[in-house]
Amino acid sequence: MTSSESIPAEEVELTSSPPVDGDEWRQAHWAFIVIGALRYIRGWIVPFAIAAFTQGFSGSRADLFWYGFAAVAGIASVATSLAQWWMYRYRLTGRDITLRSGIISKQERVILFERIQSVNLSDAPLERLFQVMKLQVETGAGGGSDSEIELQALKRDEAAALRAQLIAARQRLRGGEEAALAPTAAEALPDVTTPDLASSDSELVRKLSTKELLIAGATSGRIGAAAAIAGVLAQFGDDLIPTSVWERMPWEGVADAATNIQIVASLMVALGLLAWIISIVATVLTYGGFELRREGDQLQVQYGLLDRRRTTIPVRRIQAIRIVEGLFRQPFGYVEVRFDSAGFGADQGASGVLSPLMPKREVLDFLQQSCPQFAADPDPEGMRSLPDRARRRYIVAASIGWVITIAIAAVIVWRFLDFPVWWVLTALVVTPLFALFG
Repeated sequence: MTSSESIPAEEVELTSSPPVDGDEWRQAHWAFIVIGALRYIRGWIVPFAIAAFTQGFSGSRADLFWYGFAAVAGIASVATSLAQWWMYRYRLTGRDITLRSGIISKQERVILFERIQSVNLSDAPLERLFQVMKLQVETGAGGGSDSEIELQALKRDEAAALRAQLIAARQRLRGGEEAALAPTAAEALPDVTTPDLASSDSELVRKLSTKELLIAGATSGRIGAAAAIAGVLAQFGDDLIPTSVWERMPWEGVADAATNIQIVASLMVALGLLAWIISIVATVLTYGGFELRREGDQLQVQYGLLDRRRTTIPVRRIQAIRIVEGLFRQPFGYVEVRFDSAGFGADQGASGVLSPLMPKREVLDFLQQSCPQFAADPDPEGMRSLPDRARRRYIVAASIGWVITIAIAAVIVWRFLDFPVWWVLTALVVTPLFALFG
């Protein structure tokens, strides 16, 4: 037996209630089978797509092998997911929540109510399609997955009711009372129809408007998604685009265009605009519907358009608040408020977002509502600057990466490509900016 806490097995056996009849064990929704099978199949899509692009399909016997392989992989995914669903059960007693899972290597994980740190809800697009949710119970003890229980494919009303049960049981046990044997979800919270935080008895602290959401995306400065798309296109461009198209490309004209500074500048502006648009879309999908609420000594955060997340943050475990001013947000007076917490989540410490965007002038009032212990206006006169001898190290650390990148790009262009190397070296002009902002 594995426990969510680093305590002896004997203590788990003594504090956990004895096994109950089979009808008291609850099973996940049948959507568990479909969602699990689709996720298994998703893992086979990439290698199968690579094989399809590299080998092609010409109706030969080799193609039959790939068709058969795809069919076997699909059947195996459904069978595995069905077996996992059959063995996946959980129960609530007067003192703990227990999860049994595993096909060959069976596991039983127990979390005592008084050790529960947070109970979070989330629903990815597949879960939302089947109107189910995932409930995560965390102890805040660290140690990875051993400190948590994940209940997958729960009905939305059942997940909301179960969350309310666990929080109420934890509060009663911490108050010295024995938690009653957990009733069914319908008996525990019959009026719950949605697990949104707005349905709970909590105070709304911060809600992100559509305008603020767009500003957050426009000023985030994230270009990772655009780089990933460019990398995929560069990797599979030969396979995705027919050979006839490549043969008709005026490569001589492309080489001549590379020497035209106006065309190169226009291309760079277009790529920058694409990265900016992708950044806005990614931010909207990540933080859409953002709400921060306070209920007692806990903060509750929910956000996300596709992957909807609802997280509980114990205020007493927050150790630091960070006010992040991005390069593109400083001129407009916007900041991002983040927190650092000890023993929260799967790791020894964690970091999260309290507000993706807010005016800097509102931070103090925001902290007074959410984390009063950190609501202090720093005195600029009491701030000390670093000594002058540390300036050189900051300048070198901020600019060395950019200089090395430009040098490598210039060598590649000069050695392998028939492009002028001078327009690559012009990027060194912005090196002082790295030193300035570093």
